[in-house]
Amino acid sequence: MKAFLLAGGLGARLRPLTDSTPKCLLPVQGAPLLQIWFDIFRQYSIDEVLINVHSHGYAVRKFIDDTKTA
Repeated sequence: MKAFLLAGGLGARLRPLTDSTPKCLLPVQGAPLLQIWFDIFRQYSIDEVLINVHSHGYAVRKFIDDTKTA
């Protein structure tokens, strides 16, 4: 199964938190929101995820790369 995440907003309403961090990597109860989504996807056997990013896309790519190797 596949998922498509829309994570491309600038996060203007969450500034200054989103000045250096994308919304999807902001922590919720200590875990980045993207990690929470990945955990939910795993529960439902979703094995392919496409993420639409815009602002801070490099940080999202780095998080995914770091998560794959962990």
